[in-house]
Amino acid sequence: MNSRFKIRKVQEVDSIHLQLFGDFTDMSICELIHVLKDDCSSAHNVFIHTGDLVKISVSGFGRDVFRKNLTNFQDNEVQIHITGENGADIIPLGSGLPA
Repeated sequence: MNSRFKIRKVQEVDSIHLQLFGDFTDMSICELIHVLKDDCSSAHNVFIHTGDLVKISVSGFGRDVFRKNLTNFQDNEVQIHITGENGADIIPLGSGLPA
């Protein structure tokens, strides 16, 4: 677990908001994927808010893992929305998400 990374989850009727805080690394991707799989599979919309990320340091492998998992969620009709000033920095190429 990345001690400098936190996720705050707020659930609404058919959507979930995930607020990301701290440093976003390959370990953070694993934590985020875990939350997405465990807590967000029944939501219609998932909003990932990136404005409170401090540092982004993700390898090519981490981006590939993130892209593959985001694509799987979109195939299950879960709409992923990445917001905030750091959104473009964490969106993996080929994920189909707007930059």
